[in-house]
Amino acid sequence: MKSVNANGREVLIEVVRVVWCKNHETCQETPSLYDSQSQTNDPRYRYLGDKKGDCTLQISDLQKEEGATYRFRMEMSDPKASFTAPTGLKVKVVAALGQCVNYPDQVWAVKGSTVTLPCSFTPLKSVNSGRGVLIEVVRVAWCRRVRVRVLDGARMEIRSSRDDGEFERGEAVTLNCSAGICTIHQLEVTWFRDGSALPESGPTLYLGYLTAKDSGNYTCGLKMNNSTLSTPYSLHVEAEEEDDAQMEIRSSRDDGEFERGEASDPTLYLGYLTAKDSGNYTCGLKRNNGTLSAPYSLHVGAEEEAFNMHLAVRLLIFTLQTVLFIIVTSIVLK
Repeated sequence: MKSVNANGREVLIEVVRVVWCKNHETCQETPSLYDSQSQTNDPRYRYLGDKKGDCTLQISDLQKEEGATYRFRMEMSDPKASFTAPTGLKVKVVAALGQCVNYPDQVWAVKGSTVTLPCSFTPLKSVNSGRGVLIEVVRVAWCRRVRVRVLDGARMEIRSSRDDGEFERGEAVTLNCSAGICTIHQLEVTWFRDGSALPESGPTLYLGYLTAKDSGNYTCGLKMNNSTLSTPYSLHVEAEEEDDAQMEIRSSRDDGEFERGEASDPTLYLGYLTAKDSGNYTCGLKRNNGTLSAPYSLHVGAEEEAFNMHLAVRLLIFTLQTVLFIIVTSIVLK
């Protein structure tokens, strides 16, 4: 921070003193809680800040009478720049444990359901003969203070992530079971499809990768309360033709005649064909034998290398015999 003196020259201003006080407008001519120039500050008031921008004050072993408005004052090397925060900080001291309890807002519940009332509290410290003693919780009790509204006989409703109930194979849908007039959490819900109970029990039913088997009328209701059963939600998944149709094999070659070293269709890739790959090929959907295709006959020509190898052996034998004959003849002539 800078200040301008009477000569028009800029002079750097420094913080030379910081003060905390209680219930006073200017923190002047009044007892201070903390004074950076004092050597007799109460150790319960600890200044955690500095003289550069942090003015944090810590109060330990807080007492009821210390509920007040606290203000901070900083005094500068130029008195004209000294300043006391006018608004102050209000501290409210809670004397009893019960006053620290945080209650939830109004809770809605349907008759027959299970409801949870959230609650939190913070244990405080007490002073006994001037010595800080930690209070331990030895008993907790509930009375009728939280406002709970019970709905008797309200029917549940199913809300879908899709407006219509028409789906294609492979799509997904989320169904939510809730009370029609309000949102109720932590419900124990039973789901039904065509009257048969499903294993899911939460308020949300997720159906991923739909198939024709998922089609049906879905209902939901609270456990142990049949009167809350919702109206049915109709879900229909279109069955694909190949579910019951016979599969068909298509090849990259019209005929099934191949030479050694060629490759077949990329769906079922047979690279570098040999005679061992010859045979009748069929395909079908898993777990559905009724879709098995007609056989596709594949024939790979016999390997010419086998014949060539036989010929090479015969030539080798003939050559060896010729060489041997020449050698024997030379010896006899000598």
